[in-house]
Amino acid sequence: DKNPSLSGKTIGFIGLGLMGKPMARNLRNAGATLVIQNRSPGPIEELVADGMIPAETPAEVADQVDTIILMLTDTDAVNAVVTGPAGLLEKLKPETLVIDMGTTLMSSTKNLAAKVSKHGGYYIDAPVSGGTLGAESGTLAIMAGGDPADISRAQPLFDVIGAKTTHVGGVGAGQIAKAANQII
Repeated sequence: DKNPSLSGKTIGFIGLGLMGKPMARNLRNAGATLVIQNRSPGPIEELVADGMIPAETPAEVADQVDTIILMLTDTDAVNAVVTGPAGLLEKLKPETLVIDMGTTLMSSTKNLAAKVSKHGGYYIDAPVSGGTLGAESGTLAIMAGGDPADISRAQPLFDVIGAKTTHVGGVGAGQIAKAANQII
């Protein structure tokens, strides 16, 4: 039974849908402090009751943390959260690690990684497989694309939300692996 501790870590989490909400709960249960943001207020109210800290905008999340997980519905949502008005780039601190765990187009992933890098941050794509049950039980399969040092930095979080992390290559490779997995 894995029982990694994330006490002392503060993590931003944006996108608290069917997958994101249980993933955030698992991180909180492992001892992390979470700063959360979501389009609709329902999940925020629910998770604030669990001791998480609400933020109004992605920029407000970026202002408070140096690690941010995105679990958003699609490429447009990820683009808006990172580059839109009040997006992450407005307040991204140097050395911040942005982890996109949703399923995003590879071309956009590489473009967003370049923008985050220009702002002094790091970006990895780490889409997941395993559905809502996997998210709830912390047994997701994670297909991570990015620099090995960035993957290592994210690994303690991956160990809480997933059963297996496979480093499949550079930024964007996670999305390719996810697409191949879906086809299979």
